[in-house]
Order: sequence, then structure tokens, then C-alpha cells
Amino acid sequence: MASRSRNAAVAVAGFCAFLNLYSPQALLPTLAHEFGAGAAEISSIMTASTLAIAITAPFTGALADLLGRKRVITAAMLAVVVPMIGAAFAGDVASLVLWRFLQGMLLPPIFAVTVAYIGDEWPPGEVAGAAGIYVAGSSVGGFCGRLVPGVLADLAGWRSAFLALAILTMIAAVVVAWLLPREKQFVRSEGLAASARQMLRHLKNPQLVATYAIGFGVLFNFIAVFTYVSFHLAGEPFRFSSSMLGATHGARRSRP
Repeated sequence: MASRSRNAAVAVAGFCAFLNLYSPQALLPTLAHEFGAGAAEISSIMTASTLAIAITAPFTGALADLLGRKRVITAAMLAVVVPMIGAAFAGDVASLVLWRFLQGMLLPPIFAVTVAYIGDEWPPGEVAGAAGIYVAGSSVGGFCGRLVPGVLADLAGWRSAFLALAILTMIAAVVVAWLLPREKQFVRSEGLAASARQMLRHLKNPQLVATYAIGFGVLFNFIAVFTYVSFHLAGEPFRFSSSMLGATHGARRSRP
């Protein structure tokens, strides 16, 4: 039972992180029309969140090494609700960019620390399986992050769609707080400075640097294509609605 609860909790954590990350992608043409913005300007709301992730992710591990895994994961999941609500009430593109940047800052404490939690708490022979469950949850989150806002935007407007995602995120946070056990193998670091030095040592490992480069290349192309294809499909001759954009993105996201 405990093992199933842990597996469910890490899947929900991955779901929550990517639900929030990709939430505006199917709505970009609608938001551009709403605020009278061009494709490049409105797409900055995607850039803001990914930039914030790039800035904060390297330091998230140092914070989790000091405060503990579960505490950081659950606190971030609760906190990420706030910028989602803020985005729902944004009055201009600049406000959306700000809220999305703040949201991006809170996502690495969810997905990066969850991976660290899996590595610490599962027996070595079960780590790959647990990581697979986490990736499955992340994929479903990415799918729903496009599909759910697209459908809700057509039914009730994009602001209602964002508020619905905030509620869904709050529920996910409560589920993780309930199901995820406190870490047992965690060893607290000597401080932020010690953790930061250990993190910087990773940059001296050529294998790790090569892995970072692969991640950069994949996501650079992945996010760029998924962001700008929305404008192409929303225009002539396709004229896709937000629901159709969300379904199209979701289908592509769910492929291996």
C-alpha cells in the first residue's frame, strides 16, 4: 500500500508541474486577440516561464538539500496556485508575463526535487520503474495542460480556464501532501553554500554537460514548435478553435 501511495504521489507531482507549464499554449491565439498582441509578444508568456525555470532549477537542489524533499515539493505545489490565479485576472500582456515568470520559478521545486526524492527513497532496482511512473504522470499533465484549458476556454473563457487549473493544482497539492511519505534516506546538507559548490562540480563532468546539451536541444525545438504552430493552425485555412488546438497539441505530446 505504501509503495502504491508513493507511486501515485510522484505521478501527481509530475502531472501538476507540466499541467501548469503548458497551460497557455493552446490559448495563445485567443490571448493575442484578447490583448491585441502579435505572435512574438504573446508568446513571451511561454518564454517567461521557461526562462524562470532555467534560472532557478540549478539552485532548487541546493534548497531541497537544506529543507527536505517533501517539504519543498508540497510547498511549491501550493504556491504555484497563486500565479495561476494572478494570470486569470491579468489585464495586459506584461502582467501575464510577470505571473508566468513567477510560476516558472516554482516549477523546478516540483519536478526536479521529485526526481531527487525518487532516487533517494526507492531501492536501486525500483528507481527506473518509479521514474517511469513519474514520466507518465508528467506526460498526462502536459496533455491536460493543453487540452483542458482549450476546451474550457471555448466553453467559459480563458480566465475561467486558468481558474479551473488553479483549483486542479490545489487538489493535486493536497493529494501529494497526503500520499507522499516524509523522506527517510534524506541527509541534510551543511548549508546552501555547500550544496551550491556540489552543484557547480557537475559542470566539470563532460558526460553530465553533454546530457544538459541534449536536454537544451530537445526542449528548444519542442517548445518553439508547439508554441508557434498554434498561430498557424488558428489561421486560414484551418481556423482551429482553442479546443482543437488543445487536442492537437495533446495528441502530439502523448507520443513517445
